[in-house]
Amino acid sequence: MKLVVVNKLLMNRGWRLITRTSQIQLLTPDDAQSDDRLIVLPAQSPIPLSTGTFDALMRRVNQTQSFPNWRQALSRVQSLELIIEKSADGLWGRVSLDGLFLVVRGTDTTCLTTQVRTILTGLLVDPTSACCGLPETLAFDIRHDMTELWSFLRQLRATHIADLSGIDLTTINRFISGKEFPSPKQTLRLQQSFQELGHQLLRLSG
Repeated sequence: MKLVVVNKLLMNRGWRLITRTSQIQLLTPDDAQSDDRLIVLPAQSPIPLSTGTFDALMRRVNQTQSFPNWRQALSRVQSLELIIEKSADGLWGRVSLDGLFLVVRGTDTTCLTTQVRTILTGLLVDPTSACCGLPETLAFDIRHDMTELWSFLRQLRATHIADLSGIDLTTINRFISGKEFPSPKQTLRLQQSFQELGHQLLRLSG
C-alpha cells in the first residue's frame, strides 16, 4: 500500500499529521495533548509499504492503551530492535518502542540504521525535556520480517499450482497421487508454473 493511501487510512482512524519535512512526517492521535504516541513515516516513497510493516503499523494504530514516555526509554536503551523487511526495490525498517513507531526505507542495513539514528537524534532534541540525547553506544539488534515469504509458502498447495498452470485441481491431484501423468503440453505448463514459483521464492528470500 502506497504511503499516500496509508496516510489517508491513518487519518480515518483518528490520527493527524503534526509535522512534515522533506524526509519524514510525524503523526499523533487526534485527541493527543503531546507526542507521547508518535508514528514516524518517510515523507514520500513510490514503493508500496511492505506487508509485514503495514500490518505492524496498523496494529500500533489500533492500540489505545497508554505508553511510557518513549523519550526517556530511548535515552536509557543500549540496544534497539530494528526489524527489516525486504521489498521489490529495497528494504523497509521499523522500530517500535513504547509510544514510538518509526518506519524508514533504504537500500541496505547501513542505510536504515543511519536513518534511524539520525531521526531519533532529531526527535530527542527538546530543550524543555530532561531527557538526554541518544546514547552514543546505541547498538541495533537486527531482525528480519518474512511475512511475505511465509504468505507465499502457505500458497504452495495444489490449488495454487492449478491456478498458475491453468490445469484443473482434480487433474493436479491425480498427478500428485500418481494416478495420472501429464502430457507434454501439460508438463510444459507445469514447468513454467514451477519456474514462476521459483522466481517468486528467490525474490522474497534473496
